Amino acid sequence: AIQDVKVAAVGSGMATRLSVKGKLVNNCTAAAAAQVRLDAKDGTGNVLASKEGWPAGTTNISPGQSVDFDLGRLLHYQSDMQSYSLSVVDVRAW
Repeated sequence: AIQDVKVAAVGSGMATRLSVKGKLVNNCTAAAAAQVRLDAKDGTGNVLASKEGWPAGTTNISPGQSVDFDLGRLLHYQSDMQSYSLSVVDVRAW
């Protein structure tokens, strides 16, 4: 599960970057890792950019445990980004 998501533009001008922080929680009965997809959308819901990442890398998350992440660094900030969605797109036990 993805929890506690916070989105912010950090910095100013050409140095502005996107921060998309959250927590990935393993609610399963077995240790596993999850791949998360981040979609940045404009005001009408069109996807401007998408990236996928493994917040825990190749480390399994134990049942009931969590890992903090920031996937914003994967996307270049654009001023017309108005909303964001995060979803788990793959689960794997390493």
